[in-house]
Amino acid sequence: MLPPSGAVDLLRKLAKKPQKHREEIYLLSVSADSRERSLALTKCAELPPMPDPRLHTVVKVLALLKTVVEPFPDDPLTPRILAVIEEMKVIRDAVKLVSWDARRQPPAFAASR
Repeated sequence: MLPPSGAVDLLRKLAKKPQKHREEIYLLSVSADSRERSLALTKCAELPPMPDPRLHTVVKVLALLKTVVEPFPDDPLTPRILAVIEEMKVIRDAVKLVSWDARRQPPAFAASR
């Protein structure tokens, strides 16, 4: 729950924003998607967006899978693991499409390709 002083601070910040930004925040705040409602508060408070935990986890899984393959390039299981890596890349890219923070941040996640 937001204390009254925090609400006043948010309203002051919101009032200083251009009309276009206020409209965007309003549309996010009435969304059925809880992530968008959370983003409305984040934008209003001028905080950086929270990272999407799915994206972080998928990137970590990709890095781990690569360490499994590298020492064993001729292993009979390597092609299957490489196929899993490719599918995880597809999943990572799909998460990026719906992830607010991935669309805002510099391409740190792209470096893991």
